[in-house]
Amino acid sequence: MGQCMTVTRNKHHLIPIDFNSHLHQVINSTSRINLPTIRDNRTNIIFKPYSIDKQLLQHFEYNSKLEALHIIQQHLKEEDTLSFYTDNSLINANTQAASMTAGFIHITHSFTITIENWPSSLRAELFVILLSLIVSPYGYRVDINTDSQNLINIIQHIYNNPIFSIRDYFRLPNNNIVINNIVSIIKAKNLTLRFNKVKAHNNNYFNERIDQECKIAHYDSTPALVIVKQQYFDNIQFIPQWGSIPIEQKLRKFITDSSNIKNYLSFLHLPQNYKYKDAVDWNLTLWILCNNGEKTETNFEQYPK
Repeated sequence: MGQCMTVTRNKHHLIPIDFNSHLHQVINSTSRINLPTIRDNRTNIIFKPYSIDKQLLQHFEYNSKLEALHIIQQHLKEEDTLSFYTDNSLINANTQAASMTAGFIHITHSFTITIENWPSSLRAELFVILLSLIVSPYGYRVDINTDSQNLINIIQHIYNNPIFSIRDYFRLPNNNIVINNIVSIIKAKNLTLRFNKVKAHNNNYFNERIDQECKIAHYDSTPALVIVKQQYFDNIQFIPQWGSIPIEQKLRKFITDSSNIKNYLSFLHLPQNYKYKDAVDWNLTLWILCNNGEKTETNFEQYPK
């Protein structure tokens, strides 16, 4: 097998990857990337190895879903090397019925979650990476197998910038808080992290299985994993919020979009613009346009302009 760059906080070294030994199958068409270590001397995060896992889990409300995550965390302490397959599912995007799920699988353990706010496939994928790192024991080597090249590029960009600051996080287009949590956990837990790009729908057993579990999770009746505190570390001291929801995109863009929506609603509420809010009777409209109530479409070409 080939080799890829392995990252630690203190040094860089090459470690051969033998997937036959711990995944029981050969991963075909897998690309690997080099991830240099972030060194931000202004961030001072110190945790004892035996207490950091407990502290991270305290950011979630206790229920059966959190208990399942804690059980996985305890079982993984017996492993030598951790290899996670991650995936996500997003349905009904850009609607009020949008549903976003994500999950990871590690040989004998799998976990799925429903995620709220700011629905996107990237956010779901980032969040499950965060959960994978939370359950990983201190000082372990962690392989993340994902079919999201965009996710790999984002994290690689941050890792390649040794002076990436808190201000830079708020310049990210989206998901700045969860990305900061990912980077901070890697450093605080002294993890060795490697990403492997896996082709989607390429008959890879683990990738296909977690893909199916994420789709099923949309209809899961068990309690969701409720986040009590979004920010896991104190390197970000102030987080803008809209109501009780943290704003995880560029603040200036959010304010601009909010102002545009507010102005649009004000425009619609003007007395002369009530007609724009009325429901359209499409059957009657098409009958008038087509003079045929049974026709359900028109191209307007037969009518004078």
